Formats: sequence, structure tokens, C-alpha cells
Amino acid sequence: MYSIAQLSELSGIRPHTIRIWEKRYSLLFPDRTNTNVRRYDDSQLRRLLNVVTLLKNGVKISRIATFTEKEINELIDRKIKEEESTDFTVEVLINQLFVAGLAFNETDFEKAFSSAILKIGVKGTYLKVIYPMLVRAGYMWQNTSLAPCQEHFMTNIVKRKLFTAIDALPGPVKSKRKWILFLMENEYHEIGLLFAYYLLRSAGHNVVYLGPSIPYEDLKITAEKYNPTDLLFFSVHKISKNVIQKYLKRIETEFKKINIVLSADSDTLKGLKHIGNVKLISTVNEFEDLF
Repeated sequence: MYSIAQLSELSGIRPHTIRIWEKRYSLLFPDRTNTNVRRYDDSQLRRLLNVVTLLKNGVKISRIATFTEKEINELIDRKIKEEESTDFTVEVLINQLFVAGLAFNETDFEKAFSSAILKIGVKGTYLKVIYPMLVRAGYMWQNTSLAPCQEHFMTNIVKRKLFTAIDALPGPVKSKRKWILFLMENEYHEIGLLFAYYLLRSAGHNVVYLGPSIPYEDLKITAEKYNPTDLLFFSVHKISKNVIQKYLKRIETEFKKINIVLSADSDTLKGLKHIGNVKLISTVNEFEDLF
């Protein structure tokens, strides 16, 4: 059950507007506590997100309010088929995944995920659907509108799907490039790293995927035995820039003949010094330009 504040956070619609829509159009039907506080369930959230999607695409609220839940879903399905632009489809898919994740509904989550893969491929699904969904989830988690267990539920399914997509790729061709992918100790957000793994394998590169929170000594052992040409790691958790800078200096000193790539958001990269053979990137395009 969600409060009106949480519903507003999830939908982007102000509480005042939600109340007006309830009173004027009977758009939602919240339960009430003993103290008359509104509480909304998953079906109410799903309806509101669908309403917002239709509003953004030119359907008037007065018209939407006359539709049943079935009619709203049919209209959305029809618009997906009619419109060549992927923007509408992407917004619907994000909403479907988000609602399914909040409700711990694995069947609906996987159905929406599979639909996204079919429509826009693995790369498109990650960039246009999964990444925006996880960014929204991250903001909501910070604002306590989303429980950590809900975020974990969604991210674990996404990780499983990415591993499945990677397993389906053909083996690496004869490539001179040999990558090690890892995250620093106490860094556990690996979905971006997994997507990089998928892109590299798609391009035919050899990759050793170590995953999250790798001790520095384990990285050294792997590098000594594997003899990589490239190291790639991500910084997603908000670590001190001084800590990152010291880590970059240490790793650059240790691996002078290896290309080292750090991927992080642009705010994290601001102020970091470029050291020797270290490249700092913040976008998928910058990453793909490296190979």
C-alpha cells in the first residue's frame, strides 16, 4: 500500500492533482485508514502510471477517466502497435517493469523484460528501459519511497537476464584484446559492469569477469595469470574522490603496460586527475570507442 506522497513520487503527479482527479473524475479509488488517510494498492498505482503515459501522448484526462482498466490497457497496446517511435513503448515498458518490481511479481517483470528485448534488443533495453528504471529506483530508495528489498528484487532479475544474454553469445574470436572486469572492494552495483561484459563479448573480445567487491590482491593474481591488455572497473557507489584517486594511482603504478578504464558518472569524474594509461569515461559511446 502506498501513501499519496509515495504515489506522487512514483508517478510525478502532484498530490493536489491526484486529489482533484479523484474528486472530479473518480480516477482512483483509494482505501482509507481509520484516520481517513488515503492508501493506494498496486492496481491503483498501475492505473495512474498508465494514465500519465496516455496524458504525455496527447490523450485528455477527461477522456481517459471514462475508460475501464481493460480499455486503458487496450488503448496502450494499440498505440504501441500504431506508433513507429519507440518513446511511447519504452515509457510503457518502464512502468510495467516498475509496477511488477514493486509488487514482487516476477512473472509480469519477466514478461515486460522479454517484450523489451524483442522490440529494441538487449542494448536498447539496457539503455532505454533498464537504466532509466534503476535510476528512478535509486532516487526513490534514497527518499524511502522504495524498500531496499524491492530494488534488490528488480536488480537480481536484471542481472540474471544479462547473464542469460551473455551465455547465448558465441565464444570469443581470436582477439588480441583481453579484458578483466571487476569492481573495487565494497562496490556491489554490478549491472553496468555486466552490460559492459555483454558488449565486449558481442564484439568478440576475451573477457574475465570477476564481479563485485574484488580485493586488490586478487586482482593482481588474476592479472599475473591472465596477462590482460585492458582492465575495466566501475564506480557507482558514492566513494570519496580522494579514495578513487589513490586507487587509480596505485593501479596505474602496478599495471603500467595495461590499459585501465574507469567508468563513472560525470559528477564523480569531475576533479579526478588523468594518470598515465588511465582513461575516464561516463557513457556507453565512450566505452564502445575504446574497442
